[in-house]
Amino acid sequence: MNRPEGQQVDWMIVNKTNAMAKITLDFTVSGPCNYKKSESSNVDLNPGTGLATNLYTVSFFESDCTGQYTVELQVSSHGQRINSATTTVTVF
Repeated sequence: MNRPEGQQVDWMIVNKTNAMAKITLDFTVSGPCNYKKSESSNVDLNPGTGLATNLYTVSFFESDCTGQYTVELQVSSHGQRINSATTTVTVF
């Protein structure tokens, strides 16, 4: 990815339990030069339902360092981590 540029991050989660789930989504981007950006949101998922969105965006400006950045979406419930997904992006 070249600076300045942004990219949407698409993701989907599914509640595979038989109960309502109170979910916390933590989206974090970290990288060189002490870069860290975090967003968090809470959702309620009915049993067997899912949620998909592309509301999270990874953006880099000319002032951001070049290098490899880590993008992570962590899913937790009642303070306990359920799952996470991580990828990397190289910024030029």
